[in-house]
Amino acid sequence: MKSKGNSTFWCLVGIFLTGALPLFTNYCLNSAEVPYQLVRIENMKDYLSAGIFQMAMPVNWQYEHGTAGLDGNLFWLLPALLRMTGATLESVYRMFLVCIYAVTVCLSYKALAEGFPSKKIAVIGTALYCWAPWYLDTLYGRAAIGEALGYAFLPVMLLFLVRAVSRKQGKLPQWLLLAIAVTLLLQSSFAVLEVGMLLLIFCCIYYRRQLLGKEGWLTLGKAVVATLVCNLWFLLPLLRYLVAYRDVARYVGSRPFQEKGAFLLHYLTFFLRGGATYDYKSNGLLDTAAIGVGPALTGLFFFLLWLKFSGVLQKKNSKEDSTAGLFWCGMLGILLSLGSFPWDWLRQNAVFQILTFSMQSPVIFMILAICGLTFMGCGLMKDYRQRRSATEATILEAAVIAVAFVATQFLTNKLLLDRAPLWIRQKEDLPDVVLVEASQFQMSAAAGATQWGAVMISTLGIAGIIIYCIIVRKKDTKQKVRKEAA
Repeated sequence: MKSKGNSTFWCLVGIFLTGALPLFTNYCLNSAEVPYQLVRIENMKDYLSAGIFQMAMPVNWQYEHGTAGLDGNLFWLLPALLRMTGATLESVYRMFLVCIYAVTVCLSYKALAEGFPSKKIAVIGTALYCWAPWYLDTLYGRAAIGEALGYAFLPVMLLFLVRAVSRKQGKLPQWLLLAIAVTLLLQSSFAVLEVGMLLLIFCCIYYRRQLLGKEGWLTLGKAVVATLVCNLWFLLPLLRYLVAYRDVARYVGSRPFQEKGAFLLHYLTFFLRGGATYDYKSNGLLDTAAIGVGPALTGLFFFLLWLKFSGVLQKKNSKEDSTAGLFWCGMLGILLSLGSFPWDWLRQNAVFQILTFSMQSPVIFMILAICGLTFMGCGLMKDYRQRRSATEATILEAAVIAVAFVATQFLTNKLLLDRAPLWIRQKEDLPDVVLVEASQFQMSAAAGATQWGAVMISTLGIAGIIIYCIIVRKKDTKQKVRKEAA
């Protein structure tokens, strides 16, 4: 057992090293939004030195989308504090990305290991999730770090769904796990939070027996209350900002959006080279972002179709299995990510303008496709191993990981070879990037009583939840000991 644990660890290390290849340099890749992110870190450092914490990024209406609109700054404290120690801007930025990618590997493996008992399948699924071209492009090609953070924490939501559907119980109560998942997304990226909420709503409808029963409603209700209380310090200024700048949000939400959607061929293309934009209307595919789910997931999807139509796979979907629901949610994600979906017509409505103003492109819904196809692929490999010989199953698994590895190497190497280095050591080297400021998001000693009251409520709420969980854990342990003694 110890040997298996060690082999799993080293496999995860290999997944991390393969995907984090562009970070093992002494410079930053000159990606689209890297200067913006470096200015963001330096700006946070200056604010913290002055005793001010800027809780979130306001909407920047100078672009065709809400750049980092309403993205939380809580996790950005890590690079900002490192910067305050005297570390160079480039080093703290790359270290931040290393942490994000490591979290992605760990959390995705945890979610997949919960859904699939086979560690081998969970490791392969982790590679498929972490090596998805969309994610690598988001992290290195566009440097949309808020979206990358949200993608890293999304497996916590998947873990909740897997446990809820299979009726498993973990160390944390389900309501607390869901509250943590929503909080992590809220503090990472407003756009990915909306994608995560769509995932949750879809699964609640698809698995309504498990998630919308009496116990399910109680779990959801507790999660909502816990999320609101623990994040009141953030949600209150967020609401005040949206009320004050609702016209700005609607204006950004009415900009061109549909034309930046993906083509179906993005899901069929095997080798992609990282570009910088989603401007398919003007450039076609020339120098555009390397988006997609990856050739391994595409191949598994067509292999599933072949098995279904050839009669080899005649398995009926079980309502106790999270694979089917996530797969259909992935199909919905593919539909929503396409440029042919009528987004511009929907965004004539004020509600859709507010909901989508923080999104750069419909391509962000590709996250759902990656999640759904990853679980589908893992479920397929699991069923194939049960129905066919061990040799055939091993060949399939080896082929999947080999294709994913080669495609990842191709993309990361193209990024390294095609992108010029960006040498920014100190504040004086930064380009002229002006960040929009908003007083609603600035918390300091001079903040009003309402803001500090919200902070106090959130602090007491977090402390109360911790104490409650400790008491319940001790009570359950005592009951378990009594049952064993009886």
